[in-house]
Amino acid sequence: MKYCILVLTIVLTLNYGKGQFLDSYVNYHHEINDIEIAIRNQSYSQAIVAYEELRGKASFFAKDLHNLSICYLKTNQLDSAISIARQLVLRGRTLDDFKRYKEFVAVAGTKKWVTFTEVYPLLREQYEKTLDHEFISLINKFIVYDQEFQKISDEKRDSTYYYQGIMLFDYIFEKGFPDFFKNEEPIIAGRLLAMLRHFFYLPKMVSADAELASRKPYSHMVFNRPYSECILKALYEGKLQPSSYESIMHYSSVDSPYGKIGICFDFDKETVSLDFGPYNSNYEKINNNRRAIGLAQIDSTAGILEGSWYKEVPFKEMKEAYINCDTCKSLTDYSRLSGSIREGVRDAFKNEELESFIFSYDPSNLRSFTMKGAYKYMLNLK
Repeated sequence: MKYCILVLTIVLTLNYGKGQFLDSYVNYHHEINDIEIAIRNQSYSQAIVAYEELRGKASFFAKDLHNLSICYLKTNQLDSAISIARQLVLRGRTLDDFKRYKEFVAVAGTKKWVTFTEVYPLLREQYEKTLDHEFISLINKFIVYDQEFQKISDEKRDSTYYYQGIMLFDYIFEKGFPDFFKNEEPIIAGRLLAMLRHFFYLPKMVSADAELASRKPYSHMVFNRPYSECILKALYEGKLQPSSYESIMHYSSVDSPYGKIGICFDFDKETVSLDFGPYNSNYEKINNNRRAIGLAQIDSTAGILEGSWYKEVPFKEMKEAYINCDTCKSLTDYSRLSGSIREGVRDAFKNEELESFIFSYDPSNLRSFTMKGAYKYMLNLK
C-alpha cells in the first residue's frame, strides 16, 4: 500500500505545473541553458536552486531531471537525489541506466538505494502504462520496411520515406505528438527522429531539382498539410528539444539558420576559431535564430577558445601525419587520422568532474571540425 501511495505522489509531482509555464517551452530551454552554465562552472548548489524554482513552472525533460539528480549527488543530498531518481524511472530510465553514471554507482550499496530498487518494479510498471505501444509498434514496423527497401533504388527508398512519413503524421494528427523525446526512450526516439528528418528533407530535395520533381514517385508527393507547424507546436509544448527540432527541420547543419557550430583549424595560419557555417559573419543573426527556438546563445568573441583544448591541438603533428600516411586515400581516411590526434588532446583536458552531465550545448565538446587549407598535405587524396 505504501508503494502505491509513493507512486501516486510522484505522478502528481511530475504533472504539477504542467501548463503553468506562462509562455512556450522555449522559455523553459532558455532557463535550462543558463542553469547548465552554472553546472559547467561546478556551481551545483546554485544550479539546484534554479532547477527547483523551474520545477514549479514546468514539467521537466528527463535530461534535466538527470542533471538535477547528479547535482544532488555532488552535494551529498542522497534523499533528494533518490527522489529525482524515482521520477526518472517514471520517464523511462531503467536500473541499468543508472549504472552508467559513477555518482549513482557510488551510492548503490546504501540502504536508501536498496529501498529504491525495491520500489523500482512498481515505478517501471507505472511508466509502461503511459507508453503508446501502438505508435511504438508502428515505428518499429516502419524501420523493418525501411531496411528492406534501402538498397533497391533511390526512388524506392524515397517513396518509402514519403509514405511512412504520411502515415506517421496521420497518427500524430489524431493522437498527438509522443513523449519519446521528453522521456528516456533513446531507441524509439532515435528511430522516429530519423524518419522525420528524411520526411522533411524530401520536399527540399524535390523542389531543388525540376527534373527529379517530374518523375515518379516524386511527382506524386504532396506536402500540403501543416507538417512543419506540427513540429513547431511540439517544440512549443515541450515535446521536443530545440536540438531535435533543428535536426528534423534542417537535414544538413550546413544550411541550418542556427549555425553549424564547430571548430575551424586553419593549416596555413595555424590558428583555431569557431566556425558558424554559412552564417559565419553574422553572429547576431545566428543568436537571434537560436534564441527563437531555445538553443543556447553562442559567444563569438575571438578569445573564447583561449585556454581550451582546441588551442592545444598540434598543427605540426597533424601536417606530418597527413604527409606520411601511406594508407590514407580518401577524405574519410584523413579525417580519422586528424580525429585521433584531436581526441588524444581532448582526453588530456577532459574534466571528469562533469562527465556525468548531459548538456544541451557543451562548448568544450563540439564535434564539427573544418580543416581549412589541409588539402595540400593530403598527398594520396583521390
